[in-house]
Amino acid sequence: MSGSDRVDAAGTVEPDGWVHPSMGVEEEFLLVDPSTGHPLPCSLPVVEAAEKLGVRLQLEFTQCQVETTSPVCWHSHELRTGLAEMRSVAADAAAQCGAGLLAVGVPVLGSAVLPITDIRRFRTIASRFGYLAGTRGVCAGHVHVGVPDRETAVQVGNYLRPWLPALLALTANSPIHRGVDTGFASWRSIMLSRWPCSGPPPWFASVEHYDAVVERMVECGVILDEGMANLKKADSLRKDYFEAMLYINLLYREYAKHLESDPAKKQELLDKATEWQKKALEARKRVLQKQREEQAAKNPLEAM
Repeated sequence: MSGSDRVDAAGTVEPDGWVHPSMGVEEEFLLVDPSTGHPLPCSLPVVEAAEKLGVRLQLEFTQCQVETTSPVCWHSHELRTGLAEMRSVAADAAAQCGAGLLAVGVPVLGSAVLPITDIRRFRTIASRFGYLAGTRGVCAGHVHVGVPDRETAVQVGNYLRPWLPALLALTANSPIHRGVDTGFASWRSIMLSRWPCSGPPPWFASVEHYDAVVERMVECGVILDEGMANLKKADSLRKDYFEAMLYINLLYREYAKHLESDPAKKQELLDKATEWQKKALEARKRVLQKQREEQAAKNPLEAM
């Protein structure tokens, strides 16, 4: 991929040559009983109510949570407007179902164990991790910033590591859990530290190093194929997310190469990889065409 192609994929280019990266935000909310403040397991009706109001919410790990997902945005004012609208609709949908929408890292009151959402993957996680899974009712805001390629993403992660304590201090909002002052500004970070794939990542020398570590964690059974799950979720949330499609293609090929010995199943994996590769190439063409059209609209003379 050429340098100009990488810029097209990751952001927009202003006349002065400055690159503005794309961005998006996912926000997780706790559903609570307005009278008691206890978590309320009503995520499915809230999602259905929001759908009727024109916003698609996502189910989360427990039945007491929902998530909003912004579109891919190119400017902060566009993102701010979208977030405000989604928050308002999510709160209205929750109210229609007799619940309150709470932006907090952990449940402030109520039981330690929350009911798991009835999705196959969540059930598998619950089966593998037992009590740890049932007490995972944590919420967060996830900010996504576009980068040119996966190698850049790995290096950005490396250089963000020293700033993680400051970022955590600035965003901490969960000192109370189940009615108890924990003594920590972010009890959420303590709860998540019990999971094998949470917390500050190690320093990765390259994207190959990162892939090797993830593959080893999957082989050891430490994580349940997290890379594939997150990428497919990303593909479902963002139309024409060709980077995720390409990586799904690579994961299928790696599975076929290293983890499958049956020839028929191996070929099935390779066929799936080829299918995702074709989808990625088609999506990339659409994204680049859209970028050209938007650039031409801003600078009509360049399109002549």
